[in-house]
Amino acid sequence: MAKSKRRGPRGGAAPVGNDPRAESAAPAATGAKKPKGQATRETVESLVVAFVLAFLFRTFQGEPFVIPTGSMAPTLMGQHYDLNCPQCGQRHRAGCSDEHHERLAGMTQSDRARHQVVAAMCPSCRYVQPVRPDDIPGSVPETSTGMRWEEPRPGDRIVVNKFAYSFADPQRFDVIVFKFPGDTRTNYIKRLVGLPGETIRILQGDLYVTPKDGTESIARKSGSKLAVMRRLVHDTEHDAPALYEAGWPLRWTSDAEDWKADVKVSGNRMTQRYNVENPTEDTSWLRYRHTIPGYAAWRTVRESLAQGQPRRFEPGELTTLVKPHLVTDFIAYNAVEQRGPQPIGVRTSIQEPSLQGVQDLDVPETRQGLHWVGDLILDATLDIKSDSGAVVLELVESGQHFRCEIDVATGKATLNVEAFESGAPSPDVTFSGDTSVRGPGVYALRFANVDDQLRLWVDGDPSPLSGDGAYDPVVVFGSAGPLAPRTSPVDEGDLSPAAIGLRGASASVTSIALHRDLYYISTNASTQGSEGVTDFPDGLIAGLRSRGQLAALATDPELWSIYNQLPSVEFSMQQFEDPQNDQLFVLGDNSAESADSRLWYGGGSEGGRPGGPYVERRLLIGKAVAVYWPRALVKIPGTPIPLIPNFGDMRFIR
Repeated sequence: MAKSKRRGPRGGAAPVGNDPRAESAAPAATGAKKPKGQATRETVESLVVAFVLAFLFRTFQGEPFVIPTGSMAPTLMGQHYDLNCPQCGQRHRAGCSDEHHERLAGMTQSDRARHQVVAAMCPSCRYVQPVRPDDIPGSVPETSTGMRWEEPRPGDRIVVNKFAYSFADPQRFDVIVFKFPGDTRTNYIKRLVGLPGETIRILQGDLYVTPKDGTESIARKSGSKLAVMRRLVHDTEHDAPALYEAGWPLRWTSDAEDWKADVKVSGNRMTQRYNVENPTEDTSWLRYRHTIPGYAAWRTVRESLAQGQPRRFEPGELTTLVKPHLVTDFIAYNAVEQRGPQPIGVRTSIQEPSLQGVQDLDVPETRQGLHWVGDLILDATLDIKSDSGAVVLELVESGQHFRCEIDVATGKATLNVEAFESGAPSPDVTFSGDTSVRGPGVYALRFANVDDQLRLWVDGDPSPLSGDGAYDPVVVFGSAGPLAPRTSPVDEGDLSPAAIGLRGASASVTSIALHRDLYYISTNASTQGSEGVTDFPDGLIAGLRSRGQLAALATDPELWSIYNQLPSVEFSMQQFEDPQNDQLFVLGDNSAESADSRLWYGGGSEGGRPGGPYVERRLLIGKAVAVYWPRALVKIPGTPIPLIPNFGDMRFIR
């Protein structure tokens, strides 16, 4: 079998035998050569941490590790830029492992310079923020704003409980550290998704598990796991005032006159409150459209701001620029612009980099998420003013409208699904439960359609539902195979994938956030092609690009039949079963940038490591417990010595 083609290093992508995507946990004492100041700072931090650990963890067997790459991002961060979007205030991280990872030390300086990150994209407003303001073309407006360099941050430091599995078995969705089966000198960190004797199938982002009894089922996450594994799509707390004042439409809008938007702008932040004061007997809808601004829109706004002459978009411009998109598997950590390939014959070094190859800050489409995601989570805070009426939350997947209706007077929730276009309810998919909603008050609601299951939370507490909200996809969609998004002139479908409705009730809605489920890409060492880690058959992405259709994949319904053709991949631990060793299947949370069990085995020694797509239990080091000692917020003046760490970033790992 011939070796499959791979991309050159981007976010650490290289052949698996020397793949920095794969190495996701290294002992805390190791690291690439750093600039003097950074090295001094990290040395001091390591000494402080070692002292603290000696006291905090001497009562059990623990060990500190550092995350060098982004295969588990954003759950765990490899080396990255820690950014706050200057346009909307959204905090996000951008991976830069290519620049600093020690396993890239063998590359020439020219090759390393090619992969330096020059800009990163905000996940909420999609502004592309330069991180090297003196290293970008003069045509980019930010070059005249006096922006400073951003300092790369080291990967997360974590504590691993090496005792965790001495008296208990590993559980699905645990984050584990283990010795890489192909090189036991190297430590990896991944999420455990497959248990001994199981067959794992990946289809359109979801995991399906078949135990030894042969009954396949979808792998469902607990509420706590879902909360940490979900990914941001949009947050009304982080829209960009510059776009709004230029006339870019808000993403939450209503055709009904009874919905009124109250928008206030202060600096780079804006607040949004949506009110219904005069309720009607019909359901009035506030709908979400994923109208993300592209590079052309942001360039227009940036240029006018740089010239000190803010202007509004012309109606003709908006017609061209504003297009509802599908929700995709976008991850801000991956959405970076690198310096890019240099022209032949141009010699560069890290000290004297060539600026050729950086023409603009337009992040390539392949780094903005190519795969449509239908599993969504909607959060909103409602200030209900009425004693009666109903609140309705809606999520759309493949055209089907999943709805949760809460009776304001009694708190009873009813969940069902209505068919695309016809609106006919399905009698076989109906769930109900009681909630704490009782008349006037402020309630934080969360509604999720994830892993073929509907779930509801009120004020952070899950609301028990009849049948646990689990439904049969064959009943709902007519198929258990790959789905395609749908839209039509009479039903926006997946181009308006979320909505909030009020019927007979007055209320104000604030703090609306839309998230998506983590998306696992179905590929393996045999099927991975020259376009990297994607669900799509090799050559399809290149074909779309050559026809100028790649950018339109998320907006043009004529192309959506592609999603019906997505294959699944299957990995069986049963054929490799060893009575002496349990075998585990692991995946990275950043599926596009993770060399995990999917890519370890291609049916032989070529295309992956020999053996199988598994980790033997004997190679487990332990369970990842917590992120400790994040970067310092305050240092001793005039020194790199940390004084006060960022306690807000300390967290348990789930």
